[in-house]
Amino acid sequence: MKRIIRILVLVTFISVLFVFNTFATTIYDIQYTINPGTNGTYPSPMEGQIVTITGIVTATGFYN
Repeated sequence: MKRIIRILVLVTFISVLFVFNTFATTIYDIQYTINPGTNGTYPSPMEGQIVTITGIVTATGFYN
């Protein structure tokens, strides 16, 4: 019984990792490119696509 539970937990964990890696878009994915554009620019490889991301914004040194 313990072995079955361990296998189910492992399969669930792998499934969660697969879903996260399949649908997660990072800032790095959006910004990083080695392909130069025009006038010395490096446009995003996702230029022209609609991309949705989530995140947490933090700040320091805020006064008033």
